[in-house]
Order: sequence, then structure tokens, then C-alpha cells
Amino acid sequence: MVKPKPKKKARPVPEEVEEPEVETHAVDEAAEDGDSGILDIDGEEIQIHTQKLLKVSAFEPEHHYWLDTGSPDANAVFGNEEKGIAYGKVMEIAGPEHCGKTLISNILMGLAQKDGAAAGYIDLEESRDGVWSTKLGVRWSAVTKFYPMLVTQKKGPPILLSAEEICEQAESAMHTLSQRADKQFWFLDSIAMMVTRKQYAVGLSDASMNSKLDRAEFLSRLLPRWAGIAANYNATILLSNQLRAKIGGFVMGDPDDTTGGKALKHVCSVRVRGRRMKGGRLKQGKAVVGLAGVLRNIKNKSGDGSVEGCECGFKVLWNRDPARIQFMPKKDLEDEMGEEK
Repeated sequence: MVKPKPKKKARPVPEEVEEPEVETHAVDEAAEDGDSGILDIDGEEIQIHTQKLLKVSAFEPEHHYWLDTGSPDANAVFGNEEKGIAYGKVMEIAGPEHCGKTLISNILMGLAQKDGAAAGYIDLEESRDGVWSTKLGVRWSAVTKFYPMLVTQKKGPPILLSAEEICEQAESAMHTLSQRADKQFWFLDSIAMMVTRKQYAVGLSDASMNSKLDRAEFLSRLLPRWAGIAANYNATILLSNQLRAKIGGFVMGDPDDTTGGKALKHVCSVRVRGRRMKGGRLKQGKAVVGLAGVLRNIKNKSGDGSVEGCECGFKVLWNRDPARIQFMPKKDLEDEMGEEK
């Protein structure tokens, strides 16, 4: 015998509950932040709540500083002609080999130290030289340095510190230095020598397109972070980069490009190209004792009336201690080099 299915009990219909009326008051123009009010838009009353803006960063600088190089031409290339180089910006200097990228960066670091800034050097090219940097005005013993080091593993041979680990250590140092100095100057040499964790893991024989593009992906994550850190710590972060020929048979426009993907083009407030002049290797007999070249900015968002497309000549003689450093208008350098020929 089949038992009949029990009938489902009907759900009780909830009684409509009247919402209590909320008494509202018109917004007083003189009301302080934090009050509630009514906004009348096209005859409709909308309840609004205003609140005070909170300062998110405890390290936001009260003052924004500029580094005066002493040369209006150099100032115009890296920042503002009258004020100098803006602290709190990420910048890039790029060029072919032996055009003076590391040379100029060391000179600017020395000027920043004289200006009271703490200095940091992230050396991925193993190009650091205390004697050389001291000649260019750097107080080498006061520079915070980071470079690839071998670290042991539980299994397998030692491996080098990856770009992620080195940059994380540098971020910690920036925070520490911010407790002691109002401004900082950091130099990374160079973007082209960055090796990420993934690239170390796959090795050389198992490299794929994914691992080859990992540096660009890493910079897309790193540089926006550093832009915020630089602004809050009044830190100038100068990135050295290399020029490479664009791939392709027929190339429109500039045949050269920089390594590291597109993030540098967007994040860097200032981008400078350097090149050695024809006959720019200055010799005394057979020995090379100096360098002459030209700097040109292809992007300049330093603010306060900064101008893009400025050029500056430079001439450095390192056969003396300290080295003789000159910034000058490009035309003056061309005339001087023409007379020397």
C-alpha cells in the first residue's frame, strides 16, 4: 500500500513593515567635514555623508626638494633649468656602451651626497669601483650597496640572489634611510642585467618565451611600487639602461630601443639618452684620459615648467684627482671639440 505524500505547508506571507522615516536636514554651506546632509539633484533628495580626508602615508614628505647641479643645461635635461633635479622621481638614463651612463650617474650621486641626501647603489653589472667613484665626488664609504651574491640551498649548488630579492632588500634600505635623511639618491646599474627568480629556475637550456619575458613582467610590478616609494621618501631613483637595435627588417622612426619592456616608458618621469661625441674619447698620448658626450631628454615630467627635448654637453677628465667635470651647452662643446681636432 502506497502512502500518500504529505502536503507542503504554505509559507506565511510576511507582513509589510513600514520603514521609519529618517529626518534629514539641508546641508549648511558652513558645515564642517564629517557632517551628513541632503543633496538636491534635479528635484530628488539624496542622502549624502561627507567625511574628513585621512592622510594615508605617515612618511609623506612635508617638503619637496630639488638637486641643483650647478649647470642650467644639466638641470634642464634632468629636471628644471632653474631648480635642478626633482627628488621623489624615477628616472632612466640609456645609451650605447661607453657613452658615460655610469659616469654621469656617479657624478649626480656625489652631488646628491653633498646636498645632504643618503645614497644607495644597486650594482647588477658588478661595475662598482670605490676609487673611481671617489674621483667623481662620491663618498663611497657612505653608500648603501647591493649586488648579486651566492646563497646556499638545502639541495643543489649555491645560486645567485634574484632581482626580486635584491630589490626587496633595497626597498627595506630605503625605509631605513628615510628615518635618517630627508632625501635619497639611488642608482641601479642596470636594467639589462636583471635576472629574475624564474629565469634562474629554468636555467639556460630550458629557457622559453615565457621566461625570456619575465623581466618585463617583473618591471611592470616593480616600477609602480618604486614610483610611490620614491615620492614618499623624497628619493631619486636613477635606472641605467642599454640601447638595443629593434628587431625587424624595416623599422620606422628610432631604430634603437631600451631593454625591460614598456613599463619604463610609462613610469619614469624623466628619460635621458646619452651618446659619445665623435672624437669623444679624450686621449693623452695613447691613454684615454677622458670622455666627451651629449645628453638629451626624450621625456621630462619633473614639473614646475620642465621642458622636453633639452640637450647638454659634458666633458670629464679623470687623469686627475678629483676628476674635472664640465657641463656646458651642446654648441659650446661642439665648437671646443672642433678646435681640438
